[in-house]
Amino acid sequence: MKRVSIVQAAIALWFGAVGCWGGTIGWMGDYDRALMRARRTQKPLFVVMVQPSCQACRELIARMMENEKIASILSTKTVAVIVTAGRRNYPVELLYTQRYPTLFLLSYDEIFLREPLDGVPDLSVLLGWLEKEAFDER
Repeated sequence: MKRVSIVQAAIALWFGAVGCWGGTIGWMGDYDRALMRARRTQKPLFVVMVQPSCQACRELIARMMENEKIASILSTKTVAVIVTAGRRNYPVELLYTQRYPTLFLLSYDEIFLREPLDGVPDLSVLLGWLEKEAFDER
């Protein structure tokens, strides 16, 4: 049986509660599974890199879920995944950052579609970042 640390359990419970509360974004918690889904559906991968103790990370995720337009884009046009820094279940070299949260938008082939957004962007900036040509018909 796989052992889960107390920190991992707390994160899972918190994000599980957020998932139930927000409802529309189907957040994934496993990068490799999210990448497989992105490849299968040929959708971009939207990655939010967080740290367990990051209050700004939780607030940004909650704000994204509350914003109907952002939630709609993320739920229909991307595969959204939350990755916890320090865990080695993601490509550290590709998704390297020292600021949290950091947002990444990658093709299903793991090519950057945008420069990463770090910190807590204004939602209008985030919306513009999401709406650019990355989602044009391919």
